[in-house]
Amino acid sequence: GRQCCSSALRRGARPRGSGGEGPSASERHIAAEFGERWPGLLAALRRPKRYAAWVNPFTHFGDDGSLVDLLADCGFQRPTGTAGAAHLWVPQSGAGDGGVAYVERPRPHLQPLPKPPTCPSSGLKAYYPLDIASALPVLALLACLPPGARILDACSAPGGKCLLLAGMLLARMSTRGRARDSAPGGERLTAMEWDKFRLSRLRQNLQLYLPEHVLTRVQALGGDASRPPMELRREFPFDGILVDAPCTSERERLLRDTARRSKAAGAETAAEAMPGGGGSSGADEDPPFVWDRQRSEDCAKRQVALLRSAMDMCAPHGSVVYSTCALSDIENDAVVEEALKGAPYRWHVHRGNIFSSQEGWSFDARALAAEADLTIEETRYGSRVLPDRGGWGPMYWSVLRGPA
Repeated sequence: GRQCCSSALRRGARPRGSGGEGPSASERHIAAEFGERWPGLLAALRRPKRYAAWVNPFTHFGDDGSLVDLLADCGFQRPTGTAGAAHLWVPQSGAGDGGVAYVERPRPHLQPLPKPPTCPSSGLKAYYPLDIASALPVLALLACLPPGARILDACSAPGGKCLLLAGMLLARMSTRGRARDSAPGGERLTAMEWDKFRLSRLRQNLQLYLPEHVLTRVQALGGDASRPPMELRREFPFDGILVDAPCTSERERLLRDTARRSKAAGAETAAEAMPGGGGSSGADEDPPFVWDRQRSEDCAKRQVALLRSAMDMCAPHGSVVYSTCALSDIENDAVVEEALKGAPYRWHVHRGNIFSSQEGWSFDARALAAEADLTIEETRYGSRVLPDRGGWGPMYWSVLRGPA
């Protein structure tokens, strides 16, 4: 979950007028956006996240079938079509109620997905856990790319989407032979991150999952994609750009608050067991949902700058995919609408969830939705997945294509 860089958001301060006196005006705004759906959505935001897995195509781990067996024991299956070709595995369909109202059901015969093991021969991690909704913007971008594409992941850390891009675009290098790896042609992937700590984490994940001959095609740069540094300018123009923008990340923040409260409750329980222990302070209660419209609007200003910069860096025939894990339209459709104003040339929004590329790839998001208990909802300028319908998300994305 990428959070907006606002200092107020990082502190997690509750907006004025909302402490102990009912919802603030901001919180009433977000509730009004979803109407009668809001109570169920808020309950879903508090539930533990669901996970799919990107299985690393650069390892030989499990050539004997052991990795497939491990994933099957966890209730995972490889979906058909482009999602399966992109090395994604998802929980078997049926954990939700027809993909409409996700309810976690006990499945004692299944084991939880363990931490990714390391391949003994390559030293690379076997898989990367992720929310399958977060893969949808990447799959949409992949299905828009021309042969030999140059791609930018503009806000890349911690790197899950970058790995998915690398796995689909660069895994073929292993079958084409390494002699071509340093040739001037072919796909190239640039990952950018402005936060130094997150950049370090991004580079660490790339090292953990990608072999050296693939890393020659991937560069991780530090800097702000809304004000491209010279290192990035040398790579212009890009055929495809992913802008997974920093946002208010409401679910991530809410789950972190819940985890902190649970930890505090555990410590308090231990203290109560000691002689002279006091009473409970209620640390095990659900944390309040705090949403501040000003924070969301501050994030939106940065998101517009990032998206406009991406449109400037993209070739006329190229594609830009904008995504967030924010709830409000303020950071989603409204950002796309604002960025389209004054664009350098006429961009158009790709409508629907079926995509095809010049390389013959196609992606039908509806097919994956049926296999993974996803419900994809269309918005004015894009699509979204929300956790009250399938347990995945939140995730919003919009696909912008140049005029060529």
